[in-house]
Amino acid sequence: MKRFISVCLAIMLLLAYSSVAFAVEAPPVDQIASNLTGDSGEWFNPLRSSGFAINYTSYSFQKSSSTSIFAAGRTETNQTADSVRVLITVQQWKNNCWNNYSATSNRAYDSTVCSHSKTITVASGYYYRIRVTHSATLDGTVVSTRSYSKSVMVN
Repeated sequence: MKRFISVCLAIMLLLAYSSVAFAVEAPPVDQIASNLTGDSGEWFNPLRSSGFAINYTSYSFQKSSSTSIFAAGRTETNQTADSVRVLITVQQWKNNCWNNYSATSNRAYDSTVCSHSKTITVASGYYYRIRVTHSATLDGTVVSTRSYSKSVMVN
């Protein structure tokens, strides 16, 4: 009977240790989306600038499946630009920091608006977020800003 109890305790300890070893790393709580499936946001410049400027940005990020996410971004300027760009960088939480995982972009010429969206395949079992770089160029002047989504566990 003592041998049986010893074996059971050894198995329980082994299982407890392996469950700790496979725990998912999580980013800080304030970087995790509250609805657990996605995040979105927008920004607009309430000041009417007479100079060239980005006056509106938005992003959207959703978990699509256990191995994919949907990401979108939009950039708007206050006047027609030589080029307007949206660069979406998917970041993965690994080794206690955000690491660039993949990127996709779109550029519009002689426009005030550029939008981009894409479904992206990711590895299951990690937290992901998107960093969207909004930029525009007019006569050699480049303006840019970044948006960061909250993160979502994809599993």
